Amino acid sequence: MKLVYILIALLALVVATLIVPIPEPAGALSHRELAEEDSMFADILGMEIHYKVYGEGEPTFLLLHGFGASLFSWRDLVSPLSEYGKVIAFDRPGFGLTERVIQRRWDDIDPYSPAGQVEATIRLMDYLGIEEAVLVGHSAGGAVAVETMITHPDRVIGAVLIAPAVFVMGPPNNSLLWLMRNPWGRKYGPLLLRRLTRSGSGILDDVSFDSGYLTEEDFDRYMKPFRVVGWDRALWQFTLSSQEERPDPDLLKHTVVPVLIVMGSDDTLIPLEHGERLRDLIEKSTYVVMSETGHLPHEEQPKEFMQILFEFLHSELRLPRRVNDE
Repeated sequence: MKLVYILIALLALVVATLIVPIPEPAGALSHRELAEEDSMFADILGMEIHYKVYGEGEPTFLLLHGFGASLFSWRDLVSPLSEYGKVIAFDRPGFGLTERVIQRRWDDIDPYSPAGQVEATIRLMDYLGIEEAVLVGHSAGGAVAVETMITHPDRVIGAVLIAPAVFVMGPPNNSLLWLMRNPWGRKYGPLLLRRLTRSGSGILDDVSFDSGYLTEEDFDRYMKPFRVVGWDRALWQFTLSSQEERPDPDLLKHTVVPVLIVMGSDDTLIPLEHGERLRDLIEKSTYVVMSETGHLPHEEQPKEFMQILFEFLHSELRLPRRVNDE
């Protein structure tokens, strides 16, 4: 009889670990409470997508940030780029100040999946009345740009791919996915992510050739999205959903628009061979390797990066030279 009581107590403990909710971290706020003066929101795929607009006119540049980043990562790019047309930077589902929504089943499409990331991009364009755009994507955002080019070629007139994470996704580890998707993984996995964010500055050091360009204010802005309610659960869901099927990158051989590929010579995440493979796939590609640069060329050396971008805009997209260009 005593054994029965012990088993019942153990069962109750197991059930309790799944039922009792884990509290939000201290200081967590809603995405709206953390919004800034120039923040805007669009209701897309069942969540409020956070975006900002700079400049006006044609063409439109749509900026897609990398994994773990936000539209803040484009801080040195938006002003000079807005002299060529309208610039729209947005926080992809799962990041920045975009609302975190968690569901087991979606009425529409899972916004955290590869297909959902593309759909969010296209629907934001529709929401803003943009027929076509130049896509500028960094790392995982570069992969979203590529997948958008493949699935919606009529909406893209050019692309800038910065250290694009196009060939880094291998076949899913089914055992690992099972652990992540089971009830305990879904509940306690986000706690692991909370611990990882404590080493945020170390991660930025690791992916940069020289992280001296980052100020204390920059780091604080990088960490701001990790105060949004539900960020950890959404990031866990994003990681799970990212294992879903993606378009075949080899389809890029059908791309007919100009594409600029910029790699960092000392990138520890995306090998130069990946950039070279993209260059060989895309007929109208311009390939540039920035020396003494890590995974964040547009942040580590913004002036040098912008000169490369300006040359591409002038020579390949035939955009008019800025008034203050010499």
